[in-house]
Amino acid sequence: MSIGGVLGSLVFGTLCDYPRFKRLIVCPGAVLLIGISTSAVTMATRYEWISVYAFAFGLFDGCYEMLLPVITRDLVGVQMVGHAIGALYCLMAFPKTLGPPMAGWIFDVTGRYSVSFYVTCGVAVLAALIMFSLNWIEPVSVAEEREKLLPSEDTKRSRKEVVFT
Repeated sequence: MSIGGVLGSLVFGTLCDYPRFKRLIVCPGAVLLIGISTSAVTMATRYEWISVYAFAFGLFDGCYEMLLPVITRDLVGVQMVGHAIGALYCLMAFPKTLGPPMAGWIFDVTGRYSVSFYVTCGVAVLAALIMFSLNWIEPVSVAEEREKLLPSEDTKRSRKEVVFT
């Protein structure tokens, strides 16, 4: 899983730097494939197939984890990215903390682990659909942000030079 995660971060990170690869399509696509692979693991009966699942999950999770802060910056801008990522990771902590106990509870109720994987797939597909809806939000323009953050020519000339004698 970790080899897939490193490869996913490197490959998708490099590809998404090119304008032809739209980050707001690639990232939800990775989440969708995480969900599909998670439901498909219930059919894995041999070690080799579980290894393929672990690699695929790591690959797409590496893509997702790497692109999430970049997409957040694209949507909210440089000035608000710290607050947005803090809120995002705070909200992500709840399902990551509650997921394993809920999977155990589902197993206790149903007597099968596969139901937990199917529920996880459903949540991932729902998350991917929500992320696909972000394509209608206009990203913050880099040029506009530069104008706000960097001093203009007028402000550069208005600074008085201090001469020490």
